[in-house]
Amino acid sequence: IPVSVGNYRPISISLWFKNTSIQNANGTLPNPAGAIQRLISFGDANRQRYSINYNNNSSKRLDFRSDAQNGSTGSFTLTPNTPVNNTWHHVVVTVEPLPGFNSRALFYVDDSLVAFNTYNFVPSSATMASIGRYPGITQNFEGVIDDISVFNRVLSPSEINAIFTGTNPVSLPIPTACTATGILISTSSCD
Repeated sequence: IPVSVGNYRPISISLWFKNTSIQNANGTLPNPAGAIQRLISFGDANRQRYSINYNNNSSKRLDFRSDAQNGSTGSFTLTPNTPVNNTWHHVVVTVEPLPGFNSRALFYVDDSLVAFNTYNFVPSSATMASIGRYPGITQNFEGVIDDISVFNRVLSPSEINAIFTGTNPVSLPIPTACTATGILISTSSCD
């Protein structure tokens, strides 16, 4: 991702997902599914900064997690009491910095605010995002994920509704294209 998330910056993460229980021909699952499956995570194998997770246990519920900056203690989990299973769901999490190094997280599922809370630490910054997995952990998401968007601001309820219903899409400025040279990508003049 071109800029870091966390580190006291506003962010909104929007995605659609559907968990599945499809097995391969030999009866095994298509990937190592674990109890906590990452839909999207920001960070590396040493510390996750933000992640939206599907809990593949009897509850079939979602959660949002954040860890404090390196060297600091603290973690935060927001678990809405909303079971989801085997159907398409739209998820949005917004994180808004508040005065005094606090942050407020809001969790929307299918256009409804289902959980919110504040926490009093600054998440570490991360410049790497993983979709459907978390680096170094084999608890990959078993299902499909679509239409992922990450915003550098807090989406309003009306913007979340527009994404959910497919009406009046949230307009974004078109960034300058990044240029690729072999396996290297120049990011000095693109977003």
